[in-house]
Amino acid sequence: MMKFIKYLLIILVLVLISYLYFDYNGPEEILLEKSNLFGFKATHAKDLMIQTSDDSGNIWASRGMIIYKLEKGAAKFKRIAHVPTGFSVFWLRNFSIIRQFTMRPECIEMVASSKGSICAMSAGIIWFKAYNEREFKPTHTLKHYSKKNQGILNNGILQMTDSTLYYGEYFRNEKGKENVCVYESIDFGDSWNIKYTFTPGEIRHIHAVQKDIYSGNAWICTGDNEKNSKIGFTNDNFKTIDIIGTNSEKFTATQLSFTPEYVYWGSDGFNLEDCGIYRWKRSNRELSKLVTVRGCVFFTTVLKNGTLIFTTDREATPFENDLFTRMVVIDKNGKSKVFRCGIWNKRDGFFRQYAKLRMPRQQSNSPYLILSVLKHKGIDDNDLFIIEEDEILKNMN
Repeated sequence: MMKFIKYLLIILVLVLISYLYFDYNGPEEILLEKSNLFGFKATHAKDLMIQTSDDSGNIWASRGMIIYKLEKGAAKFKRIAHVPTGFSVFWLRNFSIIRQFTMRPECIEMVASSKGSICAMSAGIIWFKAYNEREFKPTHTLKHYSKKNQGILNNGILQMTDSTLYYGEYFRNEKGKENVCVYESIDFGDSWNIKYTFTPGEIRHIHAVQKDIYSGNAWICTGDNEKNSKIGFTNDNFKTIDIIGTNSEKFTATQLSFTPEYVYWGSDGFNLEDCGIYRWKRSNRELSKLVTVRGCVFFTTVLKNGTLIFTTDREATPFENDLFTRMVVIDKNGKSKVFRCGIWNKRDGFFRQYAKLRMPRQQSNSPYLILSVLKHKGIDDNDLFIIEEDEILKNMN
């Protein structure tokens, strides 16, 4: 009997080691399968966090610390690289069971050049891998990173060109007593320097740094309260920032969308009077409110035929009247519709995670919407869905 138990334990240990080995390395390929999301026909890939959709139509995503790429027109994501964490407790994020327990599937933020060089933020360190090299190297340490400070928000890293990157600091800074900086790299992440500094009291942190594909300018969004909320752009490489709006939760934004005539965003504030979807007209700098939405708008994008998409999260703010996330769609003719999506799988763990419908950080005007679904009941956490633009427009009627 003792011998049987001994052999059984050995087998269990071997099975566990095998599982952890394959979980650490991740599958070589992740297939796209036909699916349905909130009533929309879609394709679906397991356990992938959307990162960006590049100018060539390729989709980049991550599974924990592993980067995957879906080539344009392909039917499966392929494993590209494994981002390090350094010698820290964050190394445990390599394992899916830890990510589920801590509710932190958003482990890295990354961009890739047209040649295939990769710059990624992981565990408070920025790592760089040239296209012709196998290994990442650490090139920069974020000053503000911990279990409570992300260091960079989802849209806080910007690929301006194939050589120039920016990132904006994101940390709690509750009293606003610290400098908050925009950093620049002119070698795609191999080295970094401070490009612009917000002095103490100006803002709490930076939500987004984005490229306006029509003007070529870099835009910046800051938060969190009325005083700290600003939206602006620079046309002189961050020597100055032209602030188009501040001192109102109308200008609390975490992602912008761009068209030739307008800049769009959704409010990430808690003020019932101000929450909703806005557009700013380039020619006369006029601001208009298009739709009122009860919920913080985190993400937005523009699809190939001009369809604007915005998604709300759920985080138990006072003005939320239910647990449903929502998607606001505005077609090229200005017609809008608010779709009720999924229910927040609200539970507390090592961290609380909001219900979110995350989109790519780079606006590439693709013919489909890409979403990673976080903390929704009935949907495996961190699954990625692709919905054709025509399917969304069909449901507008």
